[in-house]
Amino acid sequence: MVLFGSEEWLKDVENVLEKNESFERAARGLTATFHFVIQITSSKERISFWLRIEDGKIACVEYGGIEDADYKIMGDISIWKDIFSGKIDPIEAIMQKKLILEGNIQAIMKHVRALSLLMEAFLSVPAEFSTSD
Repeated sequence: MVLFGSEEWLKDVENVLEKNESFERAARGLTATFHFVIQITSSKERISFWLRIEDGKIACVEYGGIEDADYKIMGDISIWKDIFSGKIDPIEAIMQKKLILEGNIQAIMKHVRALSLLMEAFLSVPAEFSTSD
């Protein structure tokens, strides 16, 4: 198991997405950059990573931040733990504003299935959380 949000975890997520034909079909027509920011509860530290989708294909996955993302998804590490444990669905977490989604909401709603499959890819990579989270 790898550490959630680590570069190794991100590489595994990228591999899952590149092989996922359902994701590619659902994301066809979508070109956007998604920036994820996870706040660590016990400190002011953050986990930050981003990915770029170009017409349904993963173009880039990077650890760290990006200034000009089309969408930014932010939330506390405790919410991500709940998502990974199955206590809450990731899309439900967005709808309930437990995860904050910034960007053109109307546009992303046309690709909500792709967003759902993106989040499922995150969950498909076994991850552990730091004990200090």
